[in-house]
Amino acid sequence: MAYSVSDAVIEVMQQMQPLKYAFDLDLVNYSALARRIQPIVSQKLGEEVSLDAIIMAIRRNATNFWPKRQKQEVFSVFSQTKLELRTGLVLIHLKRTPENYEKLAHLEKKLNWGEGGKMYVIQRSEELSIVALASIEKELIEGVGRDCVLFTRENLALITLTLPSQNTEVAGVLETISHSFSLLGVSILLYFTSFQKSSFLFDETKASAVYEKFSRLISESKVFTSASKS
Repeated sequence: MAYSVSDAVIEVMQQMQPLKYAFDLDLVNYSALARRIQPIVSQKLGEEVSLDAIIMAIRRNATNFWPKRQKQEVFSVFSQTKLELRTGLVLIHLKRTPENYEKLAHLEKKLNWGEGGKMYVIQRSEELSIVALASIEKELIEGVGRDCVLFTRENLALITLTLPSQNTEVAGVLETISHSFSLLGVSILLYFTSFQKSSFLFDETKASAVYEKFSRLISESKVFTSASKS
């Protein structure tokens, strides 16, 4: 089958991931979108393509842009998600040595977890990344030695999403999270995950906006999931 206008439009739309959410909320102006992508579609086909043809292709494919089942699965995951926000954190990147790891393990034993004294250690073969309370930053750096410190960043917040176990099998969950940060203009400085918890480190000044964004996502997901069952 020959390469068609619809084929070209689908390819272009799939590269514009935020459109998924706009289509889902019926916020897309098809004419404006057609004008935007007309030069790209024409280039792909090697000839001028009319706006009407592009608009028709958009209309035919809009409902399939984000498969209904995938959308329902993503919202189902977030409807069961819980949030935790921590502030007053620092990020320290270190060179990894056997001695450093032992020093960090010793320091971690001294922390009072009951009083919120958690320390997160993310490991690679060449380096370590530490997320900890600002109150122990000095002790951490002095404990491993300043010559081992690659980078530090202060005044950070960490939001942790406790997700249902099926989240690892649902395509679109991580994309939705990163897109939420992107919409706020917030950079993710570090991301780490385990079986049911995913944590994202970012500038502390954005903590309220990020927490509100994800709280709203959870609330809206509960409404969507409930409506889908009725």
